Amino acid sequence: MTNALKYAFPDNEAGVIKVSLQKVDKQLKLSVSDDGIGLPDDYKSENSFGDKHITALNERLEGTMSQRSIDDTHVNISFTEFKISS
Repeated sequence: MTNALKYAFPDNEAGVIKVSLQKVDKQLKLSVSDDGIGLPDDYKSENSFGDKHITALNERLEGTMSQRSIDDTHVNISFTEFKISS
């Protein structure tokens, strides 16, 4: 979300950021998308502070991540439902 707020809408353009968490059987799907300008052609995710955090979250959840950016950006993480023990 921080990356979308910071980069997707230059010059204070209006836009939409969507966040959802859906459950299908024992799988959860976390999705963040925006209708902003998308990522530049020369974008290198390994250099991005935000992408490092997204990757760390995905690893912690033992999930599967997908990212798409053409005219907008979509990031999805699917992971198995778990319970936190007390």
